[in-house]
Amino acid sequence: MPDGSTDSGYAFSLKGTTKQSIGPIVFTHAGLYEYEVKPVIGQQKDHYTYDTSAYTVKINIKNSGDSLIAEVFVFNSANEKVDGICYTNSYAGVVVPTVPPESPFTGITGNMTLLAILVATIIAGGTLIVVRSRKQQHS
Repeated sequence: MPDGSTDSGYAFSLKGTTKQSIGPIVFTHAGLYEYEVKPVIGQQKDHYTYDTSAYTVKINIKNSGDSLIAEVFVFNSANEKVDGICYTNSYAGVVVPTVPPESPFTGITGNMTLLAILVATIIAGGTLIVVRSRKQQHS
């Protein structure tokens, strides 16, 4: 295990698009070593989606004369060999619904057609009264 490891494992934190290298790990004997890499998500926040993928890292240590040689393989949760470990978390944000603008409030409610007819009638009646009173003054 890398320096800083405990009996329960090795932990580190990443923020943003940070990359992290783990190591060095010192091997003193040939053999196949397996490690599980998985995220430990603390407090989850609203509107975030967290990648909880687990990976298996297999390190095959071979004797080569007086030294050891390492072959490193990474497998995803479907046991497919992959080039590396990558976690993608996402933020969906808050969807603000678009509300169509409302007509301005005029203080008048009810049937606008009826109101238009009433206003037209009042204007026509007022015009008729003005015309009659002018005719009476000229006579």
